[in-house]
Amino acid sequence: LDGRIEPALTRTLDTPADYPALLRALTAALKDVRKQRGVRCLGLGVTVPGLLNRDTRCVVFSPNMHFLDGHDLARDLAQKLDVEALTLQEDYALCIAERMFGGARLLHDFAVVEMHAGFGAGMFSNGQFISGTDGYGGELGHITVNPDGPQCGCGNHGCLELYATDAAFARAVAARRGRPAPMADLVAQARAGAFDPAPFLGPVLDYLAIGVAGLLNIFNPSAVFIYGDLFELGADVLPQLRARVEQRALRPSFKTCRIERSQVNKQLAAVSGIIQHLHNQLGPRLGRA
Repeated sequence: LDGRIEPALTRTLDTPADYPALLRALTAALKDVRKQRGVRCLGLGVTVPGLLNRDTRCVVFSPNMHFLDGHDLARDLAQKLDVEALTLQEDYALCIAERMFGGARLLHDFAVVEMHAGFGAGMFSNGQFISGTDGYGGELGHITVNPDGPQCGCGNHGCLELYATDAAFARAVAARRGRPAPMADLVAQARAGAFDPAPFLGPVLDYLAIGVAGLLNIFNPSAVFIYGDLFELGADVLPQLRARVEQRALRPSFKTCRIERSQVNKQLAAVSGIIQHLHNQLGPRLGRA
């Protein structure tokens, strides 16, 4: 409940090919964790990419993981594991984690940008999360920035997430090398001086700046926290992004906004979601006895 991730209790899985396989893999991993001495499971937090309906808790549309469409993952896991579970949209969960344990503590107006595989944004305005009518808000990555661009997982063409993510950077390197280029390998090579990311970095940062500047111009947050591996490539990556955002954002909005790396991750996001839920369910209530 303190948000600390225990490495000994962490399990990492390859993404299965379909929904039944995902349920089997997660169920097996969670059963294994619960067997460990001293482990008491109070609840299960699940974060998912894409559009999560606020009322039904079902994934309506996940552009990069279509096998989630139409499913309530938390409900299905709860039935198999007999534990209280909650599904959260991953950008909302990252916002909760940033507010509980990261740089957004005490902030009322801030945004979190997730730019790893997809591109999404979560936004708090005046202390309230902006979710939209059905909970589908924040899909900044599916704004068209190139009408003649390649097809996105959402079915449209030229979406921002095709250009402004870790995945976009890795694809550009892979296209040049003629073989896959996992982001973790590129980071390690860059740190060892065996790879110069500069020729591939500029275009990605240009598009990322377009997205971040759009957030500043529309929502006027006091801070934007960015979650992605791109900044592991070198200490100069974040300053380069800030300079590009300054060129595109309205000056008064940029002047009062700090742009930083996120201090949390998706594991902590899932944990933070269930912590908040359990606090609301089990915490003391004020009122007459």
